Amino acid sequence: MKILLALFLFISLFVSYNFAQTADFESTLDDENLLIKSDSFLVDFHGQKLWSINVTVDRTVHYKILTAEGKRTLSKLILPQSFDPLYKPHNSSIRNPQRLYDELTITDFTVERLNSNSQQPIAVNRKVEQIRMVSDKDRFVYPERFVYSIDGLEVGDEVRIHYHYFFPYYKNYLLMMSNRFFFHGNEPKEKMFMALSHHAYLEADTNSINGAFPTVETNDNIITYRWQYNNLTGCLDEPGSRPYLELPWFSFTPKPYDLLYQDYNSFREDFIPMWFFLGYSRESKIRTGIINNDLGINTKDNIKFRKLAERYTSTLSDDSSGMMAIRNFQRYVIDSTQYKNDFDLFNNMRNYEKDHPGIELFGGVVREHNKENIYSNMIPKLAYSFFTAYGTDKRTGEMSKNYYAPMLDNELLFCPILHNDAISFLMPKTDLRNLYAEELPFYYENIPLIVIFTFDYAGYKRNFNEILRLINTPASSMKDNSRKVNSMVSIDLNNLTSTFNTKVSLSGQYSTLTRCIYLGDACDSTIHPGYMKSPWEIKGNTTLTHLNADRAEHFFPFRFTANATYNDSSVISKRNGHYTIDLSGWVNHVIFADLIEGSRYTDFYPDFTGSDSWAYMISFNEPLEIVEEPEVFQVENEFGRFVFNIKQTGEKQLLINSYFATESHKVESADIQKVKDIYKAILKSGECKLIIRSKEG
Repeated sequence: MKILLALFLFISLFVSYNFAQTADFESTLDDENLLIKSDSFLVDFHGQKLWSINVTVDRTVHYKILTAEGKRTLSKLILPQSFDPLYKPHNSSIRNPQRLYDELTITDFTVERLNSNSQQPIAVNRKVEQIRMVSDKDRFVYPERFVYSIDGLEVGDEVRIHYHYFFPYYKNYLLMMSNRFFFHGNEPKEKMFMALSHHAYLEADTNSINGAFPTVETNDNIITYRWQYNNLTGCLDEPGSRPYLELPWFSFTPKPYDLLYQDYNSFREDFIPMWFFLGYSRESKIRTGIINNDLGINTKDNIKFRKLAERYTSTLSDDSSGMMAIRNFQRYVIDSTQYKNDFDLFNNMRNYEKDHPGIELFGGVVREHNKENIYSNMIPKLAYSFFTAYGTDKRTGEMSKNYYAPMLDNELLFCPILHNDAISFLMPKTDLRNLYAEELPFYYENIPLIVIFTFDYAGYKRNFNEILRLINTPASSMKDNSRKVNSMVSIDLNNLTSTFNTKVSLSGQYSTLTRCIYLGDACDSTIHPGYMKSPWEIKGNTTLTHLNADRAEHFFPFRFTANATYNDSSVISKRNGHYTIDLSGWVNHVIFADLIEGSRYTDFYPDFTGSDSWAYMISFNEPLEIVEEPEVFQVENEFGRFVFNIKQTGEKQLLINSYFATESHKVESADIQKVKDIYKAILKSGECKLIIRSKEG
């Protein structure tokens, strides 16, 4: 420990990172709603033993309200605030994972308005909310959060907020196994001070990332890490960013001596690898399925599991890798089973011992609480070994020896080892996840996964496997990801009505993210809402009259086709003998419009590379001519390409084409203008109004 502290001090003295701090700070405030004049953030892990540690948080923040939006933001504050504001777990909706702490006690919450010579207290209203979640014991729990409403604020006010709370570590230790601290926030900070302290006899793993080197001191057996920054930009929430790759952050994992175990062969003592704790609850269920399969126990459920497996192994003569059996099994789960969220079980209204997962799966039912047990039973019966794999959304982090908190509550993957030693990927079905084998949303593509074999855990005459295994998921390319929307439009100039017959062809990520629109499935709420907009969402007077969706291909790139017919009576209007066709809403290229204005401080990562093509062939009931030639847009650079044009292809026909290709995986902040140029052209093209007149008068 002494060597480690000395190393920290050495690095902090001789290495300087300046990215986090901006010299021309005032110029960054033009588009901001709130300014943090100072932020003092203190965290203390007080105690040595698991059962005696208390975690204390003390924070004082001095705000200046710059706009009405800033006033609205500051008028509501929720405690506890997560140490890691970036992390947003993916899981089934009924589980609702959040970072709330049991037995949290708030000892102070005060708000003061700061005048030139005095401080004026501001009254606050407090409301306690119970948030329903599912615990690792598969029962509903209701941890509390505290909502503070602050009234009477005005633009220009300077306000100081102080709060102090604590909670017992042993009641929340799974939430505290892998902590990540960022110094930047969504608002700019003139001054940022943070201190993290713990008892010298409490071991801890610490890592300074992207230059987050602290000064370290030890007094009275208390180790304290300190950081101080000036002029931090408010860039933690920039659209399309991955702040963990650029901004400074610090990881902290406390290791109480209660978590020591003894090596079976040498009697050496060491700490249990912390990631094993985070996956223990799920791995215990998975291990049961593996053992049942190894022992060949003939329960009614195992008989049904075997019958279902034989359906996919006995009929495939040319499946040397075994991939087809995996694909067909996952297709059965996705297309032929009904998901049950197990509300009654979690609400303690049903006994889990009465469940029969094999019988229910064979009959077309997947239940939330044992969906992972289904895979641990079925994959071995399909003649595979497998790993369980834990990842996280690459927009917010990546798994490593420094960070593995998502193992607790993010969805997991199953990785069957195929007959050719390749690895496949399966995501269990939930109300929000209906993906075929090898199908991953963009935020799980090309990410590191922590993979665990269930017998990595210590057992009889067996030590823990102390090696952290990491593998990467596959990635799609630009040619794999495409959307093609082709529509035949009939416009009646007499009745001012239009009819659209539209074919939508999806491939790769466009299929994964958007086919839910056409199938009526739940859609991913964590992605850009633009993906959820259907072609018939043009105007308020659009009526969908027919929709036919084909079944998606269950292998990469998961091609999907849908056909829709819809009518609209508001896209065309007539005035002074001229007809105006309002093209707003006809084309829906997904862009981050908030990125266009203001400065950029972190690199930009588009969701994925790919192409998005929209074409409308418009037929009229009379010959026509264009009164005003519409603007043509063509922008091409290293980021991508955008083309928009309108052509008259016959005396009664017009053709509208809009094409947007994203070609770069990353654009550095210094080159963000390339993204802005294309996005601006896309926005401007969406405002087009086409003016025509009939040749027949």
